[in-house]
Amino acid sequence: MSEKPVTLADRFAIQKLFKTGERIGRRPLLVIFKKNDLGYNRYLYCPDKTCPSAVTRNKVKRLLRVHVREFNPKLYKGLDLGFVTSVSFVKLSFQERNLMITKTLSRFLQ
Repeated sequence: MSEKPVTLADRFAIQKLFKTGERIGRRPLLVIFKKNDLGYNRYLYCPDKTCPSAVTRNKVKRLLRVHVREFNPKLYKGLDLGFVTSVSFVKLSFQERNLMITKTLSRFLQ
């Protein structure tokens, strides 16, 4: 089993990621990334304002964690990655979400 991905929790690091990070992807999945000079990746899961309730926001985060757990060992190390998703991400099938994340993260795969 792979190791658990690290969540980006530092407020200043999150602000820096949103201000200076590069953006790739399109709705319903946007990835913001920045190098972090650490030997591991840190992840941030952000449902956007279209998620109407806490239940939906938590479901979006759970779904993202499942996909990140799968991709974490395959990605280059030393990145901060923020996933910004809309509510329509939940409505996609597992295969569609997996394909969307694979295409978006293809530039970071080893």
